[in-house]
Amino acid sequence: MTMKMSDFYIGESAVPGGFGEVYVLKAPPRADSSGGGENFLGAVLERLVTDGDRFPVPRFFTDPPRVVYDALANMTTIVKPIEDVQTLAGFSSTIDRQSGLKVSLGFDEVPNIPLKLGVKLDMSRVLSVTATFTDPVVEYIRLGRLQRLFTFLDGDADRLWKHLDREYICDTVVLVSKYAVTVQQEGDISAELEASLEAAVAGVKGGLTIAYSRTDKNSFSLTIDAASPYLYALGVRRWTEIDPN
Repeated sequence: MTMKMSDFYIGESAVPGGFGEVYVLKAPPRADSSGGGENFLGAVLERLVTDGDRFPVPRFFTDPPRVVYDALANMTTIVKPIEDVQTLAGFSSTIDRQSGLKVSLGFDEVPNIPLKLGVKLDMSRVLSVTATFTDPVVEYIRLGRLQRLFTFLDGDADRLWKHLDREYICDTVVLVSKYAVTVQQEGDISAELEASLEAAVAGVKGGLTIAYSRTDKNSFSLTIDAASPYLYALGVRRWTEIDPN
């Protein structure tokens, strides 16, 4: 079965502060997940092109998984730590059909929240998804550091991993603990959907609370408050994009 961008992401969105476009995850994992999370930083991710979309598959692609991060860590001329960390002021980000909202056909889980509530939405009716953040954290590897690695290796990506230049390097991760997701759909929010969402969020446990609210007749919001951060989005570069020449 061919993987599509909508299997992993709801779309792309800009992050303020000069970080550019990032891929917004459909189901954010815990940042400390052993299978990814913030450990994607400095990892090589498989690059896929399907249905005209170009996107990284959010799972480790190499062994060891963080070959770029490890290479930087082993360079004596690179100041440690490898990553920079910046807490941003709160901001909102909307992905709608005009800006490339990616949703699967038919019914699916509520997008952009860190667990499955067991409530299915008719995704063909979803018009937009807006996330509003409180103090999101961006971890990133500076372009200048990647360029020094490029120069050190004489531009030969295969010295790190064979055919690395065909894939993506994750250089940015966006971590969130408190945020709200507002889903706007065509038509009114039904009483049945509202009751299902209220019942589902009431049963959420494990260091995570989610509150439901009705925004207007065709929109609802879920407010997430987590004890530990989740990986909300990631940013990537191609090897050729870090060439300083």
